[in-house]
Amino acid sequence: MFKVNDYVVKANHGVCQIIDIVHLDMPSIDKKREYFFLVPVDDRSMKVYVPVDMADQNLRYAMDDKQALQCIESMKSIDSAWIQNDKQRESFYKDALRSCDPTQLIAIIKNMFERKQDRLASGKSAIVVDDKYFKLAEEQLFSELAFALGIKKEEMLSFIQMKIE
Repeated sequence: MFKVNDYVVKANHGVCQIIDIVHLDMPSIDKKREYFFLVPVDDRSMKVYVPVDMADQNLRYAMDDKQALQCIESMKSIDSAWIQNDKQRESFYKDALRSCDPTQLIAIIKNMFERKQDRLASGKSAIVVDDKYFKLAEEQLFSELAFALGIKKEEMLSFIQMKIE
């Protein structure tokens, strides 16, 4: 189970540090409940609360440096996530972002990159939805990798390129 000072990943908030375990009164629930009080490492002014009894569904431990390097080394072998139907593809993108699973993030980043290159090569413009999810997935993945490796997020792309070449 998670404990105070652990670093975890929370969808939509990235890597967070567990600062405390607090009791909050929720009038709508009519009972006191324990919550993990989290602070995102990229925005120390933000406060995030996750019910302790729901933590295993909403949090996972952040990668350490060894796991981050293994993740980068596995990038070449991860297949892109191609889904023909636009609505299903967007739903898959959303699910991948919510999962915070690096493998799924890499798969959709690869898919969107390949799709954009194909469209540009045939004289078409990039798709706005793909660009949106590409940026979100890249931000989420690069933030965690940068945290784990002690590298600036802005340097992750060149670091990854160096490692996989």
